Amino acid sequence: MHTGEKPFVCKYDKCQSKFSTSTHLKRHSKTHTGESRIKLFICECGKGYPTQSELNRHTLQWHSSAIAKQYICEYCQKGFSIRSTLFQHIKSHLDERPFECNFCGKLFKVSSGLSAHMMITHTRDSKFSCKHCKRSFPSRGRLETHLTKCC
Repeated sequence: MHTGEKPFVCKYDKCQSKFSTSTHLKRHSKTHTGESRIKLFICECGKGYPTQSELNRHTLQWHSSAIAKQYICEYCQKGFSIRSTLFQHIKSHLDERPFECNFCGKLFKVSSGLSAHMMITHTRDSKFSCKHCKRSFPSRGRLETHLTKCC
């Protein structure tokens, strides 16, 4: 039964997220650490998701014209069909950065920013290193992009 109660609270600094189940809290906690999840469910647009329900949510949100976009951003008037997506979007207008990299301390507004940072900057499998600053990258293309901005 859905009571609306959310007794499971995220323990990370500056994160106020609450969840109705411990499973949802555990899944959320991985967003703070940059742990990646296997993406078995792939959308026709190329984005991958670890669960069917997350793929369904993505499809509904981004690929369905039949759904009314009833949740409107007060900052830019962009419409969303899912309320939590509006809340996620609103973060782009604010200066709060609750997601911190455990390796270098860099802060991010959204968990996906931290995840991308972890993959690009702190991946153990990185084979391409910058000879100027010693940062590693998972591909030659990422290293070349870095070299245009670095040192």
